[in-house]
Amino acid sequence: MKKKLEIESSSIAYVGWGSNLGDPYDNIQKCVGKLEIFDQVIQLSVSPLYHTAAVLDFYEDESWNKPYANAVLRIEISQDLSCIEFFKLLQKVQHEVNLDPKVHMAPRKCDLDLLFFSKDKKNSISIQEKDFDSCGLILPHPRWKERAFVLDPLSDLDIIFKDHFLKNANILQKAQEHKLHQPKWIGILNLTPDSFSDGGRYSSPQEVLGLVKTWQDKGIQAIDVGAESTRPGAEVLTSEMEWERLSPFIKLFEECYKDKIIRPILSVDTYHAETFVKLREYSCFDIWNDVSGRLDNEKLKLIKNFNGQYVLMHSLSIPADPKKVLNKNEDPIKVLMDWFLAKFKILNEYGISKSQILIDPGIGFGKTASQSQEIIKRAKELNKLGCGVYWGVSRKSFYKNLGVQGAKDRDFESVGSAIHLSQSGAHYIRVHDPIGHAKALAGYHFVQSDESHCLL
Repeated sequence: MKKKLEIESSSIAYVGWGSNLGDPYDNIQKCVGKLEIFDQVIQLSVSPLYHTAAVLDFYEDESWNKPYANAVLRIEISQDLSCIEFFKLLQKVQHEVNLDPKVHMAPRKCDLDLLFFSKDKKNSISIQEKDFDSCGLILPHPRWKERAFVLDPLSDLDIIFKDHFLKNANILQKAQEHKLHQPKWIGILNLTPDSFSDGGRYSSPQEVLGLVKTWQDKGIQAIDVGAESTRPGAEVLTSEMEWERLSPFIKLFEECYKDKIIRPILSVDTYHAETFVKLREYSCFDIWNDVSGRLDNEKLKLIKNFNGQYVLMHSLSIPADPKKVLNKNEDPIKVLMDWFLAKFKILNEYGISKSQILIDPGIGFGKTASQSQEIIKRAKELNKLGCGVYWGVSRKSFYKNLGVQGAKDRDFESVGSAIHLSQSGAHYIRVHDPIGHAKALAGYHFVQSDESHCLL
């Protein structure tokens, strides 16, 4: 969101948001709109939405069993608004959006819970629990660590919390360890006629945008758009040819979502620095998905000045070459760890924060089928690197080992890998059938869940 003004001293609040009645995107739009009109609110950021099943106690009305959409808001506030005053402001907004009082746990359009509040982000002054006994408010919220629907969106806003909250705690790692952790699903959109799986599928940018809207309505948080195939033997494009395919959709996407509080995260699959420069002109561009793995000075400079995230993928060749693979006598996880650590050193020397980086193990790029299988099986080990992991395991050729030949017939096998990765803490999972994958994980979580979606 746009910053209203610059001030020397301000407070920071993190607020949990939930809705399971009506259109969640309309509800959060109304909620944020009501918060932004207050002069004391300087800046407001919203995480992606996470869709989760409601969990009821045995005595509650079964008609309340409606899925939730959850998010976290990060709000910067001028210091003339105290914590209690801000808490009452949240209660006022919640009441106005809901229109009528709600019984605890009943369906609602808006549920707001204050998670953290810092009086001074620069001086690191913490709010203590004892300050708010009189109004029943305890900060930090006593159950925030127990809730995957808080940890996941919180990690999207700040991977590392500062001293005035949690002594530099890595929220991403806490989220990854939760049994109900959700990755962000990335729907693959190949704007190319020769992709190995779905080349030539889309006839117009309008058709692609329609699919994006359908995915968003079903809870898909992100899309990855590519215009050049990286399959073995694919045609190599110039940046100009790539942009000719990409630009009509990018322009349409920007126009459609420019006034929306919540929109799909836009990842663009390109290794051309020239294409990245053109993409930076659009406010909707969030993730540079670079499959090359190459970091030259030009790219480092571009990454450093980019407000979004950069995907660093391990690859031995682009397009993929089946003849170039990792040494079969080496541990593939150790090779990846050493490679990423060497790249991190380069990035750090250039002043680029690890929180700006997503790593991609490059499944299918320079790995045999057994090496890819080993990397997926031991996915948790990559979490030790302390940044988000961006996985691509959808419809890969190694599923042929299961007797599945056609790429379009590999979605069930892809779902199996994706559920394992979600349980291993994957941050993003890039798939061709994101709705099917999200439904499968929802079913898995349904039998695992013992959470309540109302924090208070």
